[in-house]
Amino acid sequence: MTSTPIVQCVIRIALAACLAYAVIETMSAGAGVADRILPFAGVSIAAALLAGLMSVVAIWLAFGVRTRVVALLGLALYTGHLVALPGFTTVGTDEIVQLAVVAALALPLIVFGGGRYSMVRAGWHNVI
Repeated sequence: MTSTPIVQCVIRIALAACLAYAVIETMSAGAGVADRILPFAGVSIAAALLAGLMSVVAIWLAFGVRTRVVALLGLALYTGHLVALPGFTTVGTDEIVQLAVVAALALPLIVFGGGRYSMVRAGWHNVI
């Protein structure tokens, strides 16, 4: 028995955790606001939409739904998260290392897929 499906599952969960951490980091940017009626009052609409998309991608990756396409989408959303959001205008070495980690986790999933432990497997064959 090879350990490749287990490694693919671990990589998939790690990428989902990285995206979920970015969502939590983005949505907690407005945590210091004194007005507690709107819990995310300090977060812009674009940041909230991007965080919502990344959270959906993280959930789909955790369950293994269409892993190749979703990993590519997650990599693109995370790159947009680092480049486009306010507060990330000066991209330093920390952001480059974070992007390299997410890319290193996403690329094997894009190339090899999610493995045996996925809910929806075999590419696009059984969609319709």
